[in-house]
Amino acid sequence: MSATSVSTTDASTAGTGLYRMVWRWHFFAGLLSIPIIVLLCISGLVWRMRPEITWLLHRDAMKVEAPTKPLSYGQQLEGVAKRYPGSAPYQLGTPTTPTSATLVNITTKEGKDLSVWVDPSTGNVTGSRNNGTDVTAISLKLHGSLMTGSWLGKDKWGDRAIEIVAGWTILLLVT
Repeated sequence: MSATSVSTTDASTAGTGLYRMVWRWHFFAGLLSIPIIVLLCISGLVWRMRPEITWLLHRDAMKVEAPTKPLSYGQQLEGVAKRYPGSAPYQLGTPTTPTSATLVNITTKEGKDLSVWVDPSTGNVTGSRNNGTDVTAISLKLHGSLMTGSWLGKDKWGDRAIEIVAGWTILLLVT
């Protein structure tokens, strides 16, 4: 009778030990993975919603009166050059509606990356955004490399951390 109770006790202890080990791995995988997964979800959502967020933050600069006769893009770029002397335009976004401003991305002579909106009828700059400090650009840096380049010097550390979290997430799902 004592041999039967010993084997039953050993079997239940082994099952409990395995359960506890699996639960412990599951707990640590969640503890490591969940904060970074939440950060990736939020930053991805902000990046996905960038047109709407840009409209909310810069609608005054993006909306203009419908021009009767719009200026050529060359004339609009002259307006940008007057406002930001020495700047170099590198991208031009055409207006999507008759009441939309023209978007011009420039690099200033100081090296800043700006998005500038231009009224197509007057060539005047209606507003600008610093692309380095914009909430959507920050979300992209967070989503791509956890912004490790700004505080560790290289983006590869963030990439590696995301890969490690991906592995731990698989463990989390399996356990």
